[in-house]
Amino acid sequence: MQTFFVEIKCALGKTYEVASALAETEIASEIYSTAGHFDILAKFYVGKDIDIGHFVGENVQKIAGIVDTHTIITFKAFYRKKPHHRDAAFDISGAQNDQYLRTIAFCAGTASISFGSSQR
Repeated sequence: MQTFFVEIKCALGKTYEVASALAETEIASEIYSTAGHFDILAKFYVGKDIDIGHFVGENVQKIAGIVDTHTIITFKAFYRKKPHHRDAAFDISGAQNDQYLRTIAFCAGTASISFGSSQR
């Protein structure tokens, strides 16, 4: 299995249309809108016998509204041996996570207040 990412630059005002069209093809495992030089980041998995360049050219770049792409080919995935404290916050099975949950609830409340006031 080969894993790679494609950064996608869209025509102005076409990001959501491109993301929807890409999702409909069901070839990307994950699709994110991004800020910066590119508008979308998509993650793909293909078999070892698949040519990534041809795959991108034949399946991704043909989607209407795409202006440019940048392909990032990965080599090795690295994993933590034990979960990061942020990951543990979402495991609500133990009392030791009560502080994390209170922190997340507080941060989420703060974020929603900030976003609410900045959108006005």
